[in-house]
Amino acid sequence: MRLKLSSIMIETRNLIAKIATNNDEIEACKRLRHRIFLRGLNEGIGDAEQGVKLDEDIYDSLAEHIILIDRKRLCKGLNNYAVGTCRLIVGGASDGPNHFYSNSEFVIDSLVKSRNLFLEVGRSCVDHEYRDGLALYLLWLALIKYLENKEVEIVFGVASFKGNSPHEFNHALSFLHYNHLSKKIMVSARSEGFLKLNQMAEEHINVQQAKKQLPSLLKTYLSFGGQIGEGAFVDRQLKTIDIFVFAEKSNIINKHKIS
Repeated sequence: MRLKLSSIMIETRNLIAKIATNNDEIEACKRLRHRIFLRGLNEGIGDAEQGVKLDEDIYDSLAEHIILIDRKRLCKGLNNYAVGTCRLIVGGASDGPNHFYSNSEFVIDSLVKSRNLFLEVGRSCVDHEYRDGLALYLLWLALIKYLENKEVEIVFGVASFKGNSPHEFNHALSFLHYNHLSKKIMVSARSEGFLKLNQMAEEHINVQQAKKQLPSLLKTYLSFGGQIGEGAFVDRQLKTIDIFVFAEKSNIINKHKIS
């Protein structure tokens, strides 16, 4: 695979990863989010209830968006040309925890008070036709290019298991609890959705099975030395089990230096 890199975008033969720079690109990101997160769910979730095919909330006005563009779809004039996206929200202690989406599911006060500036990465998703690993890799490269020009110290977000049954993921959840729980910065899932992670005793964990159960996004954070908060949050609306995860910017940059 040949990559073309610049300060603005990352390109392959058919894909472009960059910051969305106009309303059409931002709406393309929101359409993709709707297809991935909301299509097929019950009515009453945000704009899906009104027939508007966008996934959006109050945090979008604070955010920038990385967009992964399929050149062929774009050239054909198709409106589903966004095949990957993630939302970026920069903020600090002065903004407070309510500045970040993660605060709706996790108590992040301790984290926000610990450093000066943070980047929350959220609403990350990839088109079903692009789940061979390349799309996620390009999104991360674009994120790293973005980080190189920001003074943030910690990158954080929520990674999700698909489904509400902890039994399906009991090895992975327990593995996370015993091996990646933060001891210094205390973040905890909110009580209304709290699910304990230690679903089984440590000696009963099948590590190989646990690693297979981990979502790709969470694996990537852990490869950067990422740590997780206490407990998971069960999102019954979107039918996911959510994990709070964070990593030092320096670890991310040092592991994946690009020019």
